[in-house]
Amino acid sequence: MFRHRFGILLTALLFLLVAAPAVSYVGAEAYPRLTQILVMVLFVSVLLSAAFAGSESRVTRIIALSLAGPTIIAQVALPFADGNSLLITSRLLNILFLGTIIAIVLRFVFESRQITSNTIWAALCVYLMAGVLGALAYLLIGSLSPNAFLSASPELGIGPGASADQQLTSALYYSFVTMSTLGYGDIVPTTPPVRMLAALQAVFGQLYIAVLVARLVGLHIVHSTENRNGTRNEGHS
Repeated sequence: MFRHRFGILLTALLFLLVAAPAVSYVGAEAYPRLTQILVMVLFVSVLLSAAFAGSESRVTRIIALSLAGPTIIAQVALPFADGNSLLITSRLLNILFLGTIIAIVLRFVFESRQITSNTIWAALCVYLMAGVLGALAYLLIGSLSPNAFLSASPELGIGPGASADQQLTSALYYSFVTMSTLGYGDIVPTTPPVRMLAALQAVFGQLYIAVLVARLVGLHIVHSTENRNGTRNEGHS
C-alpha cells in the first residue's frame, strides 16, 4: 500500500476538486451545516493522504505527522466553531502543512533516477497540491482583508459574503484558473499583494510544467541509453 501512496493522494485530490464543488452547489442552501461537514471530510481525506505520502523516511514521517495532527484537529473543529480566529489558525496550519508536504514530494520527484508510475503520480500531486496551497493562501488573505477580491457573484466568491464551503470551492477554482493562466476574470484581485501572488502562481504553473517535462525526458533518455548499453555489453559477452 505504501508503494501506491502517491496514487492514493492523487485520487484524494481529484475527488476533492470534483466532489467538493458538486456538494457545495447541491446542498449549500438546503443543508448548509451538512454540506460544510462533507466538504470538511473531503479536505481532511486530502490531509491524511498527504501525511501518508510524505512519510518517506523516519524524519519526514515525524515532520508530516507532527504537522498533520494539529492541522486536522483545527480543520475538524472548524464547522462547529464560530469566530475568525480559528478560521485563520486553521488556514495557517493548512498552508504550513501542505507547503512542507509539497517540498517532500518535490524532492522525491527530482531525486528519482527512473521514470515510474510513482514518479508521475508524485509530479501530478505536486501540481495539484500547489493549486490547493494557492487556494488556502487566497482564503487566508480573504479572511484578513475582506475586500481583497471582487467577484461577479458575492455569495460564490472568496470574501465573507459566502459560506466556508463556498469560499473553499471558489478559492480552488480561482487558484487553478490562475495557475493554468486561463484567467476568466469572474474573480479579480483588487490589492497589489494579491495581484502579485496571483502573478507568481501563474509563473510557477508554467515553469513547473516546463521543468518537469525536461526532467522526465532527461530521465527517459538516460534510462534508455543505459538499457541499450547494457544490451550491447551482454551481446558482446
